[in-house]
Amino acid sequence: MQDAIVALRDQNADRPLSVTLPPAFAAEWLMPRLAGFWKRHPEIPLSLLPEHRIVDLREAGAALGIRFGDGKWPGVISEFLVEAPQIVVGAPELLGGRRSLSLREMSMLPWVREGDWPEQMQLLESIGLQPAALRFTDFPNEELALSAAREGLGLHLESAALVDEDIRNGWLVKIHEIRDESLGYYIVRPPGPVGPAARIFVDWLKSQI
Repeated sequence: MQDAIVALRDQNADRPLSVTLPPAFAAEWLMPRLAGFWKRHPEIPLSLLPEHRIVDLREAGAALGIRFGDGKWPGVISEFLVEAPQIVVGAPELLGGRRSLSLREMSMLPWVREGDWPEQMQLLESIGLQPAALRFTDFPNEELALSAAREGLGLHLESAALVDEDIRNGWLVKIHEIRDESLGYYIVRPPGPVGPAARIFVDWLKSQI
């Protein structure tokens, strides 16, 4: 019954479709595409709820969420959206015109990182680097770390989906790629019926891949 009530509430055209998502994903992936969604569906108001933490959708009043991980979260239904290989990137100024670096060369350059993402150390170890020997500047969130990388302050480990435009435009250069098929961005929703606005938005998200 609760699921049915929520679904009916979400179908109310006067109520925005609320979506929780990581702030960097919102800024780097979704926002450049969002004008296209509103052009096709001006009748669907959206309320984006950027949040670093994984939040309970019902407590947040959200019909949908976008999460980074392996798709396994209790209490929600997950739909795969896009792969999220992790890549090492650097600004052209930092790299001095180089398009590739050896592990030794990577270890000699400064790095910037998001301070509250400990898993990145394991990913760097997986390619043969020794994180304890690297010179890191920590930033409080992913967006600031990425901005620092664009300014040439250090190499940075980031989801490829979030820096695609940077690489296409030459603002960042991909140095190394770490593929882990268990990781990606997923669309999540509470169990139960899906409102028409939510389904339209999910279909549009998938069409953008």
